[in-house]
Amino acid sequence: MIPVSNPLQDTAPNPRLPQWAQTIKDKYEAREASQFLLYGNVHDIVPYQGELLWLREFLTRALTGGKKIVAYFNVSEGLTFATKEMQDDFGRFIDVYWSLSGGIQGVDSAASIKQRPDHQKDPRVVLPLLEKLLEIRNKVVLMVDHIEKIVPDSPLSYMSMDDRRALTTLQRWALHPMFHKKDNAIILISRNLSDVHRDLRETNPLLDTVEISFPDAGERLEFISFQLQQIPQTKMDMTTERFAAVTAGFNRVAINGFYQQAEKTGEAITLASVKKRKDKSFREEYGGLVEVMDPEFGLDMIGGMDAVKDDLRAIVNLMKEGQRSEIPMGIGLIGPPGTGKTMIGKALAKETSLPFLKIGNMRDKFVGESEKNADQVITLLRSLAPVVVFVDEIDQAFGQRGEKGDSGVSQRIWGKFSEMQSDSTYRGLILWIWATNRPDIVDEATKRPGRLGDLKIPFFHAAEVPEIILKVTAKRNNVELADFDFAPVLEKVKGYSGAELEAVMLQSRWFARRAGRRSVNQEDLLAAADDYLPSRNDRMIAFMELLAMLEASSRRLIPEKQLQKYNRDELVLRAQQLRLELSAEGLL
Repeated sequence: MIPVSNPLQDTAPNPRLPQWAQTIKDKYEAREASQFLLYGNVHDIVPYQGELLWLREFLTRALTGGKKIVAYFNVSEGLTFATKEMQDDFGRFIDVYWSLSGGIQGVDSAASIKQRPDHQKDPRVVLPLLEKLLEIRNKVVLMVDHIEKIVPDSPLSYMSMDDRRALTTLQRWALHPMFHKKDNAIILISRNLSDVHRDLRETNPLLDTVEISFPDAGERLEFISFQLQQIPQTKMDMTTERFAAVTAGFNRVAINGFYQQAEKTGEAITLASVKKRKDKSFREEYGGLVEVMDPEFGLDMIGGMDAVKDDLRAIVNLMKEGQRSEIPMGIGLIGPPGTGKTMIGKALAKETSLPFLKIGNMRDKFVGESEKNADQVITLLRSLAPVVVFVDEIDQAFGQRGEKGDSGVSQRIWGKFSEMQSDSTYRGLILWIWATNRPDIVDEATKRPGRLGDLKIPFFHAAEVPEIILKVTAKRNNVELADFDFAPVLEKVKGYSGAELEAVMLQSRWFARRAGRRSVNQEDLLAAADDYLPSRNDRMIAFMELLAMLEASSRRLIPEKQLQKYNRDELVLRAQQLRLELSAEGLL
């Protein structure tokens, strides 16, 4: 016979409905929707009325009161029911259906459906039965887990006829007028929204998609505090508040794993163990899509750029004070390579003490995988908020509106992130820091104010205060310096970028070692400056500096010696001239 489900239960706090569940309840009761596609954190436990419930059991307990049949289906477990009585009721329905319709092609009898597991797991058999059930009976709730295994997102030309029939059936459920006259509900569940066939999720106005988010900081703290009450002997080398902060991006199942491990081994939950597991989890889950970064130094270790650092420190203070409305949506770092853009982005993230992620390449050679990668990253960022996100070479990361040549993949990725980046509800929760040396090929909508262009900082090749940068670089890299006059050295490194100055400083250490000294003196630094050969294209650098000045959001952020050149019309003409020259050489 068709087996009855047996969900796991545990004890936990929190009697209220999560926001996503309240959304389903409100829309269903208002008759706005009766078919829902749930995605995101679908494999977590949900606190409800003093218990911890897996999603299926939570939906059954919280949202199906008064229903006569609650059925579950996936291609692994087959068709199951919330109670034995519901299972028997459906069995009687099969008998009636069989006598009236003459049966289902390929199935011998009504009894064989009840007795054969292969029939109970076959969408070709189960979906027609469920469709007739939803059409005839009232007060039915159907939950379909792993819906992407039934209707995966693939081109129609690649789909088998059985897959096409399943897709058509599910689309018809949302559009069939008879279904809307009934007090029935359909809940489809998939971890990744983009795994589900787009004809079901995007072209169906009566299907409501609902994201189940990862627990936020308050929810994590509530769960952690409760777990400590249940297992008071658990030892931690941090406060519960700190534990809640560093577990951003984990669901309750993952957090509970720390307590299970601690109870089993008797060892304390440490900050190092949490970070190690997070790095491992993110590598396994997201591959090269995101990188968890742990900056080593803050803004104090950045030489020069005082006006820029003052603005960034003001932003940090606003974030710590919770003044979200005054915080930029995004901060653009624009200028030639080697000018410290990545370094200052990391330093800003360090000052905020928030999780810091670097977004990698989301494009994949397989159909649909790029969009899936984008959805995964967006879901992760929402779950980690508040978070600082760094996007290097943003001109390559998200694509552009109208970009051609890749079957629309770049446009779809751009669209997904553009929607998120323009959502003001994330102001102060997701701080985007982006860097580029080619702002002219970044989509205008991406870099405008109100999205990621609230603050755009220009960077210039020649270091503003080379002596300070040399000293800070030495400190950052543990280079021991003797006391000497830097003036002769500064003459040799005039016009060097921050990266070039760092290269000279690191090279000077080898000259000192060859001479048997541990500390670097003036002779070593002069020798390194003479020996180092900068590799650069001066016209390309000049072009990138012009673009940086033209993009700057404030005249205050442009150094005085550069500000003297700031006649916008003249800069535009000069940039156009350099563009033509560099293009003629094949460099653009």
